[in-house]
Amino acid sequence: AQAAALIDSYLSSHPDMFNFRVLRAQAEMPDPLNLSHEQQVELHERVFNQIKDPTARALALARFYRGENRHEEAVKAIEALSGRDAESIDVLRQRFEIALEMQDTAAAERLLFPLRQMNADGCEGILNSAQVEIMKKNYPLALRRLDECLNLKPLDSTIYFLKSQIFQQQSDFEAATLNASRAV
Repeated sequence: AQAAALIDSYLSSHPDMFNFRVLRAQAEMPDPLNLSHEQQVELHERVFNQIKDPTARALALARFYRGENRHEEAVKAIEALSGRDAESIDVLRQRFEIALEMQDTAAAERLLFPLRQMNADGCEGILNSAQVEIMKKNYPLALRRLDECLNLKPLDSTIYFLKSQIFQQQSDFEAATLNASRAV
């Protein structure tokens, strides 16, 4: 009861904190600290499906399903959106991340143009293009694009992290370590 009251207090000023909504629902369970994985999944789905805003609901469900490695369901959650909701920058980013995780090159490449138009990566689409090249194992082109992106965002840790991954794949462990240290 005390935990529920604290969570309610927090939620009163932060109603969009969906994970706290899940925590609140968990506090109502008979044995909230010993839920099976299936119970936790059901709890998340129930709470996220109660989100009124369709975009927020789809994004919350997609992130949850991605974390569960249930990419097809993540895609379905996003595809349930229509009109402007389906073309928002957050939705396009989520679709792109899902495509990368599923190794769906065609879907990722289809999203590059609208993401570039919105400058979703803050690098004029160059970072997203590099991510697609990494997926295709076209490391020289990916590295060139990442270096271009560093000119625009010299302190972006994601860029250094991706470069580190590429160098590791190429067994250049010295360059991988150097870039990993820059990422932190």
